[in-house]
Amino acid sequence: MARRDSLILAGLLWLSGGPLLAGDFAGRVLDPDGKPAAGAEVFVVAFQAQRQPAAFGPARSDAQGRWRLREPRADRFLLAVGLTADALGQAVPERQGLVIRLQPTVPCEGKVIDPRGRPVAGATVRLVEMYGGQTLRLQFYLLARFPAGPLMSRFSTTSGPDGAWRLSHTFPGTQVMLEVSRDGYLPANGYAVPGQVRPVLLWREANVRGRVVDARGKPLSGVRVEAGATGGQAITGKDGSYQFGPVRAGMLTLTAWPLDGALAPASLSGVYAAGGEVTRLPDLVLTPGTLLHVRLFDSASGTPVGPAMVMVLGEGFRTYVTVGTNGVGQIRLPPLKGYVMLLNVPGNYTPQQYRRDAGGSVPLELKPGEREHAVVLQAGRRRDVRGVVLDDQDRPVAGAVVQAPTDRSGRVVTDAHGKFLVRGIPSYGTPWQITVEGMGIRGDDAFELPDVAILKQPAVVRVKSAPAEPLTGRVTDPWGHGLADVVVTLSWWL
Repeated sequence: MARRDSLILAGLLWLSGGPLLAGDFAGRVLDPDGKPAAGAEVFVVAFQAQRQPAAFGPARSDAQGRWRLREPRADRFLLAVGLTADALGQAVPERQGLVIRLQPTVPCEGKVIDPRGRPVAGATVRLVEMYGGQTLRLQFYLLARFPAGPLMSRFSTTSGPDGAWRLSHTFPGTQVMLEVSRDGYLPANGYAVPGQVRPVLLWREANVRGRVVDARGKPLSGVRVEAGATGGQAITGKDGSYQFGPVRAGMLTLTAWPLDGALAPASLSGVYAAGGEVTRLPDLVLTPGTLLHVRLFDSASGTPVGPAMVMVLGEGFRTYVTVGTNGVGQIRLPPLKGYVMLLNVPGNYTPQQYRRDAGGSVPLELKPGEREHAVVLQAGRRRDVRGVVLDDQDRPVAGAVVQAPTDRSGRVVTDAHGKFLVRGIPSYGTPWQITVEGMGIRGDDAFELPDVAILKQPAVVRVKSAPAEPLTGRVTDPWGHGLADVVVTLSWWL
């Protein structure tokens, strides 16, 4: 069999996960200079009897860099990893077996701290992935499935009394993704860069319990209680009680959402959940509140506008009002001060913020007993914009990408004559910007245009041309061998 056919067969076996020899793996370890690497540790990741993958090893390479691992439980090969004190690599199947080509590594260091900047000792720091750089990218998504055992111990460490940690096997020029955990703290993800000491923040765990009652003190069941940005939530039981955790220790804002449409949601803010404890919170009291009616109509024709979604904000409280095709929606709200309504209505309408005062300095106030607020939408506040992109010699630029601030087409491409059409540009009474980018254009130029209500069309956009630069490279097969007579086509991705 020719060498080319052997390489193709080995590559197909590797890519398909097929065994080179079931339960018997062998190969070589080469250092960054291509010479045999003695004393390297080698691990094999393989399926075991059609079960979940497992990591086997280590085997050690001899003076000629050869290694062999016999493991009867291993059924199907996935990955082989080799490492020394200052190098790391993964297997490339070749005729001689599994060849691991090592690449130099550098240490990556950092600190684990709490929100007050104090060191957290005894935290486990695991390497999950490495991004960037011109180095071999290991399949850490496979390695991360084996947190226990000798393989992942090479890619994890424990923070010291000063919170400092150090991982030995990271590639230079990469960004490292970490998983950090410790008993009594919420797990966290962090990023590090070899050569830079960056902190990873851990928050203490807290557990919360309390009750939801009505104005008479009667427990309410089936109420959903959410703990703000921490993501904790629970449903109250028959006695109105709830408990959830772990959540982030510190100040919390809780919101209770009743199933009963006769009661309004309620919020409890400024409560403190202590780390490592179960914190008993004050009762959340639900009342009928105020029934808010929202009516949307076109100011010119008076016809209803809908469907639409209206967001109501105020005092740590946020909820949504669904407006039907008849332009009417309603929701029960607690007494609020300082709330605003944010409208995002489909059709020829501009998203807007509704407040009672024109300047926005005095917030709108919803008092008990107020029944209805009418919100007027101005029609005809969007326009389609036509234009042309010309270079600094007044020649049309074809294939340029024009980005405009609109939630419709937004991103369009000029035609062969440099012309473009952007639909649905909103009018805010102020100038707006578009950006133009593409081959032959110097940088990503931004251009300010008048408000669409007064814009003269077509809009002319002149960009600066950039000289073409040569692009060179090399084409290889998966094992680094150069390939001749390959046609290379350059495409501009939009």
